[in-house]
Amino acid sequence: MVLVTLIFQLEMVGRYPGLVSYDTVKCSLSNAKCNFYRAVNGIFSRILNFASEEVILELIITRKCMPILLYGLESCQLSNGDLHSLDFTYNRSMKLFKSSNIELIKECQGYFRCLPPSLNVKERCQKFISKYENSVNTFCKYCNAL
Repeated sequence: MVLVTLIFQLEMVGRYPGLVSYDTVKCSLSNAKCNFYRAVNGIFSRILNFASEEVILELIITRKCMPILLYGLESCQLSNGDLHSLDFTYNRSMKLFKSSNIELIKECQGYFRCLPPSLNVKERCQKFISKYENSVNTFCKYCNAL
């Protein structure tokens, strides 16, 4: 008898997060991280020397980059390792502060009220679950009853 382990990867409609399955559903964050770095580097290459820190952080945090990193993650079950990986990705992209000291970067993020991705994902998950439970969709009600 041959035991075959099936490992497959699916791309969701939005291209990320990719699903990697091995007995349970696990999300692959590699595409999201690559696209996040691409967006951050695009912003830095175009406006780093011209715009203020507030404008650059607004673009990175709320307008362009953070939504790329967090797209669709509220519907996935993320492990603590995945959340730490998102935080690491986010912290390493903060070239704006011209430091590699993580404590200094976190302090600067606190002054600018920049929440780490792990907290953003937790808030988005709570909002998603609340909307799901209060949905009038028949399928959602059926699944919620199970």
